[in-house]
Amino acid sequence: MALAWLKIGHFAGLIAWIGGLLAVARLARLQGAAPSSPAVTERAWQIARGLYWRWAAPGAFLALVCGVLMLNLQRDLLKQPFMHAKLACVVAIIACDQLCLRRARQMRAGGGSPDGTGRWITTALALATLGALICITLRPWERA
Repeated sequence: MALAWLKIGHFAGLIAWIGGLLAVARLARLQGAAPSSPAVTERAWQIARGLYWRWAAPGAFLALVCGVLMLNLQRDLLKQPFMHAKLACVVAIIACDQLCLRRARQMRAGGGSPDGTGRWITTALALATLGALICITLRPWERA
C-alpha cells in the first residue's frame, strides 16, 4: 500500500516539476524575443520566479523524495539496466531544471536573449522526461 502512495506522489511531483519548468522556459523565451520596458521585465521575472518556486521546485522535491523511497523499498531495481537509463534521464531533467532557473535569472538581469537556447532546453526536457517514462513503463533491457 505504501508503494502505491509513493508512486502517486512521484507521478504528481513529476507533473508539477515538468509543467513548471516548461512554463518558466517558455516565459523566458517569450520575454527574450521581444524588447520590453523594465516594468514588464520585472513582472515577467516575478511570474517566472513564482512558477519555479511554487510549482517546479516543490514538484522536484516530491518526485525525487518519493523516487528515492521507492528505490529503497525495491532495491533489486538498481541492478536493472533500464533503471540506470531512467536515472540518467533524471540527471538530465535536473540539469534542465538548473538551466531554466539560470534563464529566468538572466531574463531579470537583461531581459533574456532571443537565441535558441530556450527552445533547446524545452526540447531536452521533453526528451529526457519521455526517456524516463519509456524506461520505467516498457522496461527495456530488463533482466529476469
